[in-house]
Amino acid sequence: MRYTKVFDKKFIESLPSFDKFSNPAVVSLCKRKEPSIKAFKAQIEKWFLNLPDQEKADVYSRLRSKDDKQHLSAFYELLFHQYCLEEGWEVKKHSSVEGQIPDFLITTQNGIKFFLEVATVMDKEEMKRNEERFNKLLRKINKIETDFLVSVHLKEWLKEEVNYAAIAKKIKNWLKTLIPKDKAHYNIEIHGFGFCGSIDASYYAELKPKKVVYTSGHPQDLVETSL
Repeated sequence: MRYTKVFDKKFIESLPSFDKFSNPAVVSLCKRKEPSIKAFKAQIEKWFLNLPDQEKADVYSRLRSKDDKQHLSAFYELLFHQYCLEEGWEVKKHSSVEGQIPDFLITTQNGIKFFLEVATVMDKEEMKRNEERFNKLLRKINKIETDFLVSVHLKEWLKEEVNYAAIAKKIKNWLKTLIPKDKAHYNIEIHGFGFCGSIDASYYAELKPKKVVYTSGHPQDLVETSL
């Protein structure tokens, strides 16, 4: 099979609709319409064509995966492969070394050789569940009809038993009490229903938001990131 395009029209149409709060990485890449995202996707297509033909099938499959670990690991391998090419280095897929199979054997312009292994570290399962609960709450809040822009900030992750409807109702009732004065800003602390955090609301006379939630914040001291 000849691989010339990773994200073709048929593949993009087969993907689920874009969800503002929770998407596999490949859905965000293929479904968002911003010029910067489209340019980024086009760049990935160009990098893909620079892979050796024998390596394309594996990377092609993983780039199209809705499993973020598969998709992102393929992306970073592609990224580092392209980096090495642009440095003028020779890049080869290497066979087993002491029972391990590194991603690449690199030979620099000076003849220096080294192995390059690209590792992608993902969030722990507990972190994923935390984010899923938070995204579910944001989708619930986003259904509220209001002219205010809302920012949701967690002080701690949502409890496993969350009353999403009660939280959304409390926020909705609070928004109804606010005066829509130009450039007005309001804040409320909420502790209960499995939620601990604050809600900010802003009003701008010239702006009528299509979606109520415009920003959100995780409890920073509880977020683990590895790149």
